[in-house]
Amino acid sequence: SAPEAMGVLRADDRVLLDPLAALLPGLETHFSTAELLTPEALPQAIGDHETRLVQRDQALTFVTSLPCLSQSIQPDAPAPAEVPTEITPASGPAPTHFLRAEIARPLLADGTAISEGLSIQQNDGHWLLVGETGSAQLNGKPADQTTALSRGDRIRAADGTETLLIEVLP
Repeated sequence: SAPEAMGVLRADDRVLLDPLAALLPGLETHFSTAELLTPEALPQAIGDHETRLVQRDQALTFVTSLPCLSQSIQPDAPAPAEVPTEITPASGPAPTHFLRAEIARPLLADGTAISEGLSIQQNDGHWLLVGETGSAQLNGKPADQTTALSRGDRIRAADGTETLLIEVLP
């Protein structure tokens, strides 16, 4: 399903629908704030972002977001909480991706949502849990925002969502 493929939407995410994609049944039900594009908008955006989308000298990557060129988008939610300065070092190698429901997704330095109100963010070279960690668990123990995450760590969010941190080699 689309939510499984995309992960949890953040407050500042925008879902833009091509007119053809908007015909898919139930899509607007899952993305109630989706905006319908004009028929010429997608080809125009592809042309504007061509240098970011087509990179023949690099390994295949999937572009999941692009900057908004025409206007500034202000998030509805407040900025993420400050990350504590004293970080407990990671117990192993750093992860590059997270695995949920047999699907691996990359960790993004500016934040990767793994459940409602809980994300993984990079700070000074360490991956940390950020957000509502109070009822989350890290490797079966209460999670906090000061422990650096490692490959192999298991996170269980308050809603029961389980996430495994992994490393994907090039």
